[in-house]
Amino acid sequence: MKEQRQAHLVHSSEPLNSEPQPRQLSFSFRTPTSTVFHRNHSQIVSPFKAPFSVSISLDPFLQGNAAFGTLPPLELGLADLKTHFLQDEVLAIIQCAGNRRAEMNEVKKVEGLCWGRGAVANVSWRGRPACGVVVIACSLFRFAGALLRDVLSKWGVKKGSHEGFHCHFECLAEPCEDATFYGASMPLATAMRVPPCLGTILLAYLAMPAGIQSFQSSWPTR
Repeated sequence: MKEQRQAHLVHSSEPLNSEPQPRQLSFSFRTPTSTVFHRNHSQIVSPFKAPFSVSISLDPFLQGNAAFGTLPPLELGLADLKTHFLQDEVLAIIQCAGNRRAEMNEVKKVEGLCWGRGAVANVSWRGRPACGVVVIACSLFRFAGALLRDVLSKWGVKKGSHEGFHCHFECLAEPCEDATFYGASMPLATAMRVPPCLGTILLAYLAMPAGIQSFQSSWPTR
């Protein structure tokens, strides 16, 4: 890890945010684990010290809604995702939304970390299909995980029109830089897409050739 930090331009140490030199990204079609940029909004929490789980619940205002009925909360551990759902694998580019912000600052000052051109990677993700790949930064990796669609279907979300509804994500493990938790969302229709559609969402828990934990970023799922 120390050698990797030395090869990266470190924007902040706590939480860790760093990027490789742009020329390092040209050496391989798939970005090596040691080269992938680090983007963290809070301290890195080990799942071995704080057991990881995914909790799914319906907004109280939607309980009894014709589209959902009454859905009780569901909690899944990492082992549940790995054993109870078909595993999928996706090769995808991830890119930080702030990539090349340093160049923007030359024109007009903007808020956020002063990223260069290295906050991008090409990786393979593995996990449970959420019905797609969540593209958050820019590198080419192979990711493995569970389809979000499969997880939501097991919970009780039915086929049909999902227009007007959203799937909201929150991580409460650690306070973020400028908020009490990290959050994001996507249209429910996007989360429920049927593969092999464009933009299938994956609850990724492994990036090849090494596990996501070796990225020191967004562990243990992304």
